Amino acid sequence: MGAYELSAELFGHESDVRCCGVVDSGRVVTGSRDSSIILWERNKDNGRDFGPAKRFEGHEHFVNAVTVVNSTLIASGSADKTIRLWNIESGKCVLILAEHSAAVCSLKIAEDKMEIISSSWDNTARLWKLSSCEGDEITGSCTVVFRGHEAAVWDAMGCAGRIITASADKSIKLWDKANGTLLTTLAGHTDVVRNLAPAPEDGFFSVSNDGSARLWKVAGQDNYQNVNLISALHDDQFIYCASSLVSSTTEVKPLLASGGEDKNVKIVEMGSDAILKPIASIPHPGTVWAVHFMENGDVLSGCSDGRARIFTTDKERVAAEMVLSDYENSLAQQQVSTKLIGGVDVSKLPDAETALSEPGVKDGQNLIVRRGNVAEVYMWVDPASKWIKVGDVVDSPDGGGGGAAGGGAGTSGGTIDGKYYDFVFDVEVEEGGANRSLGYNRGENPYEAAQRFVEQNELSGGDYLDQIAKFIEQNVSADNRIVAAPPVARDPFTGGNRYVPGAVNTGVNHGGGAATGNNQFAPARYVPGGSNTVPRPKEEPKHIPATTYVLYTSTDQEKKIVEKLRENNDKAAKDGLNLSSEELEYLVTTTVPKVCAAKPSAADAKDAGVILKASTWSSELLVPVLDLARLAVNQPSLHEQFVSGDGSIMHVILQKVLSEENVSPAILILSCRFFCNLFGSPSGIETAKLNMSRILEQVSIARSSPNRRVRETYATLLYNYAIALKGDSRVDAVLEAAFLVFTASEKDEPVLYRILVAVGTAMSSSKEATLTAQKLGVAEAASSTASISSRLLACANEIAQLLFM
Repeated sequence: MGAYELSAELFGHESDVRCCGVVDSGRVVTGSRDSSIILWERNKDNGRDFGPAKRFEGHEHFVNAVTVVNSTLIASGSADKTIRLWNIESGKCVLILAEHSAAVCSLKIAEDKMEIISSSWDNTARLWKLSSCEGDEITGSCTVVFRGHEAAVWDAMGCAGRIITASADKSIKLWDKANGTLLTTLAGHTDVVRNLAPAPEDGFFSVSNDGSARLWKVAGQDNYQNVNLISALHDDQFIYCASSLVSSTTEVKPLLASGGEDKNVKIVEMGSDAILKPIASIPHPGTVWAVHFMENGDVLSGCSDGRARIFTTDKERVAAEMVLSDYENSLAQQQVSTKLIGGVDVSKLPDAETALSEPGVKDGQNLIVRRGNVAEVYMWVDPASKWIKVGDVVDSPDGGGGGAAGGGAGTSGGTIDGKYYDFVFDVEVEEGGANRSLGYNRGENPYEAAQRFVEQNELSGGDYLDQIAKFIEQNVSADNRIVAAPPVARDPFTGGNRYVPGAVNTGVNHGGGAATGNNQFAPARYVPGGSNTVPRPKEEPKHIPATTYVLYTSTDQEKKIVEKLRENNDKAAKDGLNLSSEELEYLVTTTVPKVCAAKPSAADAKDAGVILKASTWSSELLVPVLDLARLAVNQPSLHEQFVSGDGSIMHVILQKVLSEENVSPAILILSCRFFCNLFGSPSGIETAKLNMSRILEQVSIARSSPNRRVRETYATLLYNYAIALKGDSRVDAVLEAAFLVFTASEKDEPVLYRILVAVGTAMSSSKEATLTAQKLGVAEAASSTASISSRLLACANEIAQLLFM
């Protein structure tokens, strides 16, 4: 086999390429953090270049997964919790599957072309049956749910009539495809299992954050055995993706391709007796998120620099010299932290000309050399018999060989939200967004600090936790920290064993998280462009008026709610308000599952009764009760009892909970979410309108809360009222309440976005509302936010247009 060389660069995405797939030898598809999917077609003239043919848009968050159903149909999975099927020819979305309660992170065909297997951060995998795969007349439904993992399910695949899943709980599970019965659990990996790929004779490969790739072979009925592994395949860094090429003939050796945090695609050959041998390394300018073998043996990859690339061993398909030169320059321009390579004394390095004249020992070998006063890093590409420059060595921010270049500013101690930290970093997690402060204390587990940052900033934990921990490792010297390992008994993607009401799966797109350049926290990145860029619509998407209510109708914390209900019921006993043992058991075993299910079952009067009885507990015990109430408020059998009368949940919130001093952030959040969810049904909307004055008066304390999530849910409530009151004179109250948010000097972008859209939506309902906004000084208030982000600027411009129409 010859060396892998660049065949084509595919640029058109505006952020990381997170997933990829192959339609046929002339077409591939990619998905990105920019929320879009692009279909690429091979240039028929030269047989190597690919150009963008079609862009599919509709997802409201990152696209994490894509799979090809057939030559006319592709499927995509997103952090917006949905799976979409697209007609390749028309570009239309022909079906939306929305039963996952958290981000969808992988999609694969489950052996049968009429079935798709999906996996999600909601700890489940799901099997979907499609009724048809032709044209736009397609239906589909979930036929089996695979439950049993204790953390996010990162990947799932069909194999020999079974379903195999890989999880953040470090395990691999084998399931009965027909009924979802767990057959066996496979242990071996010591960290998050990220991806699976087929191997010969109904076996499979797995890759993990522990840096290893493992080969599993059938070992009796309904069981597998780990027969071989390669540890430290990516130099002990996380492996994010894998793809295999398995021929029907034994003359061609199976291949495994993997990509990871070390910015390489590794090619592994499976020889006789299941021996795994690394045979090639393909360097990239950034983290490799996705990899996929093509039919002809070429390798398709997706990278954090916003580009997809195709590599080949066929000299006929190697890219033009200019393209190769640009690619090699992008590799050479990388900066490699001294922390990553153990510290460098440039004066003691070998001279570049002399050292590079000697061949490397093995493929992927790194060599640091001196060229003048600069230390350079090269990698040996064995099949090509040459050294490729992969970066320059730079000092760490703390001057002690401790950090990744461009990762963040500021390593001295400081205070965040009133608490002192030994190290404070300013990091940017959203392109063009404001920096956020990351605090770390000496001796702290980097994963604990990362988890705190994820929760404080409402980030998608599964994407950010690993990278933030890595960032801390690279920016804090070893003697100031302990070895980073995910905390025991804590789910690194959802907050683990601590109950955080509504902290995950709120149904809200918080935005943020687009990676920038080669480092998740780099302050700037190159946005690919040029002649191959996909044409964008001339009309920018409008933010105003809003037409869809924002609801908080899902949760993945059922177990934590149950634990808290039991705990708080014991505490309520001292006031004689505890539920009886029979009532409590009914609540936690029957009512809670009904209410928390992805598709809630119809609750009845008995369910309403136990929830209402629990609502008599003292305010500090009501968090799990209100969490249940906000999920159930729109069930027809419960709605009336929850909103009418002195004993209703709404009465408890308005007259008891919010009337007390020092209302906790959790109570404020859940109260606002309860009222937001009223807008999920016609009767609920009428209830919200009828009680608007009381509701807005009581929740107004949320406006000045120091907790961002409190203020965001309050802003969401105003947003929903603005939609509901279109053409109603009472919309002026929404404008006045929203304007007070501006006067409170709000600076948080997601909060301001909701407020601006609420204001614009209210203004668009009538000339009278526009006049009210003008008197309040909305134009000046909106323009003062325009410099914070591009979407706030867009909203400010739309509001200005409404004012002067």
